[in-house]
Amino acid sequence: MDYLFLDASNFRMHPNAPAEPVLATWGITTGGKPVFIGLAPAGSESTDAWADFLGELKDRGLRPPLLGICDGAPGLISALETTFRPSLRQRCLIHYGERRIMWSRRVSTEAVVVSALRLSA
Repeated sequence: MDYLFLDASNFRMHPNAPAEPVLATWGITTGGKPVFIGLAPAGSESTDAWADFLGELKDRGLRPPLLGICDGAPGLISALETTFRPSLRQRCLIHYGERRIMWSRRVSTEAVVVSALRLSA
């Protein structure tokens, strides 16, 4: 796998229960083909949760990717860098751009929004 994308989304697993994270990983091959890698419920997005998830994928034969792409979650970054030490890591530009736009709305600066959109394009 050349490119590995990692993220988590929170879902309500049962009625009236709090939302819980579901860890997800998918990749892109050298030929540009998208490949689903794995999905797992977790109690949190901690380093331990991500390390367990990535360790299971590694045990099933997933080799270190050329590039791991993820948001800025500290637990995910730590687990990715530990589990797949030789891989490069990049901050997801979609997450980065969304953060910049959200921040700019708080300070009401139109120039920052325009700048963030140029960065994400």
